[in-house]
Amino acid sequence: YREGNLINQGSAQGLSIITYTDSSLNKQTTYNYFLMLTDNQGQQFQYPPINAYTKCLSQCSLATNKSEIIVPGQATLSWNCQDANSCSISPGVGSVNPVSGEATVKPTVSTTYILTCGNIDGQISFSTPINVIKPKLEEVAP
Repeated sequence: YREGNLINQGSAQGLSIITYTDSSLNKQTTYNYFLMLTDNQGQQFQYPPINAYTKCLSQCSLATNKSEIIVPGQATLSWNCQDANSCSISPGVGSVNPVSGEATVKPTVSTTYILTCGNIDGQISFSTPINVIKPKLEEVAP
């Protein structure tokens, strides 16, 4: 039973473990389940209720338009997220829109940018590297 409504019925004869997978659940919702058993004599036994919470971490993508730049070049970071309440990009960018956006970065050394997003269920991070090439300068005698 889920929330007092019968959701599955079957035989557990000969089983020592019963596994049930529920579907069609809402994100970030607490559900109340209980198991009702009937023995061979027709006597019913109800197990104590179990509360289950459908945890949902943010789902995001982070990308760059250039995986490699030459100093003093720049690149654009872009991201898209679902189920995020807050997001930030480090190093150097800071708080960003938790749904989507773009930010221009000008790293002077190879850098991995990290998008960290969170909601009531916790934080999760996504990363993308940018390789920086420093040109070698040589003095040429006239």
